[in-house]
Amino acid sequence: MKCLHCGIILCIVIWCRFRLLAAIEMRTRIRIGPFTFGRSGTRLSIWSKGSGFSIPLFNRKNQSFGKIKVGIFSFFFRSKNKNNSSKFRKAKRIHNKAYEPWTSNDDKMLIKLFREGKTTNELQEYFGRSKGSIISRINKLLLK
Repeated sequence: MKCLHCGIILCIVIWCRFRLLAAIEMRTRIRIGPFTFGRSGTRLSIWSKGSGFSIPLFNRKNQSFGKIKVGIFSFFFRSKNKNNSSKFRKAKRIHNKAYEPWTSNDDKMLIKLFREGKTTNELQEYFGRSKGSIISRINKLLLK
């Protein structure tokens, strides 16, 4: 009987130590009402009986997510990251007219220079746009 108690106590000590190590490795979060404060920022989290959602409040780089639980089934959803502003800024630094609409004068000049035999690199420098946008616009205008 004494060995059984020692075995149970040993198992409890090992389990507690494992849980403590797992808790130390996990990110620490603090919940106060519907708000969660953690390493990834502050979130508004509303949950009830296994269903709910979590939305980042200040750090917009993080994604919103949620779960709907119906009986034994759970459906997870996650928002798409719409933060492409760095992509646009980078393109604007390289090509000053990137993502701007083409004007009719630009279209006429593009076709004229293309028919004169200018290369895509020369057209790229002239219009301040990427090589892909130049080729795409030429194809669109010539197929009209």
